[in-house]
Amino acid sequence: MKKIILAISLISAMNASEISDKVSSFIKDIVKDSSVDIEVTAVNKVADSNFEMVEFNIVKDGNILGSDVFFSDGVYGTTTLVNMKTKEDFKADYMVKKENEKRIALEKKLSSYVKENQDIVIDLGNHKSDVATVVFSDPDCPWCRKHLENIEADLKKSNIKLILSPLPMHENALSKSINILDEIKSAKTDADKIKVLRKYFKDGVEYKEPNQSKKDAYNAKVKAMFEMGVNYTPAIFENIKIK
Repeated sequence: MKKIILAISLISAMNASEISDKVSSFIKDIVKDSSVDIEVTAVNKVADSNFEMVEFNIVKDGNILGSDVFFSDGVYGTTTLVNMKTKEDFKADYMVKKENEKRIALEKKLSSYVKENQDIVIDLGNHKSDVATVVFSDPDCPWCRKHLENIEADLKKSNIKLILSPLPMHENALSKSINILDEIKSAKTDADKIKVLRKYFKDGVEYKEPNQSKKDAYNAKVKAMFEMGVNYTPAIFENIKIK
């Protein structure tokens, strides 16, 4: 009996390997770039089916360009798969897992990031604590404006390290961010700093257009934020060690 079970396990492992090899070749053909490699990172059998869920990275010059998942039984393939009986969406579950992994990885970097980028960090709050809430915000993001409306209440619970992260689709956000940082240097209290923020976190506000060198310098910082994993606003991370 043990031999039979072992044989079945070996066949299952072989099939998984064969399927992942086929998926890898299929994805590589779709990409149509000979310098791109497909790195299979996990293969899991989908319950109650002949399909395997193959997780993979798209790699070029040693750099991971992206990650995704593909479902196949070795003959047919699909980019998403739903169990019609249980309503389980395997692709959606995978996306949630990847986002959680990204968030955890980003949280581990934030302590050092805040310490190394004090020139763009807006400090709010006076709690005697070695942790704070880190917020990446955009003056033209409607949800960031909503967050700012309630910031006094948030400050009763935690210190806030607010970092302006203007998104590319908001054409005025970069210039506004630079103006905010320039004006906030002379603010002495949280109330003064919040007043400056609210001045610019709205439409129709007049502002001084920064010179190109300032814009380029801040754009470089924004690019570093995106590379670190901040690709939406407001991005809010609680209980980050900052001392």
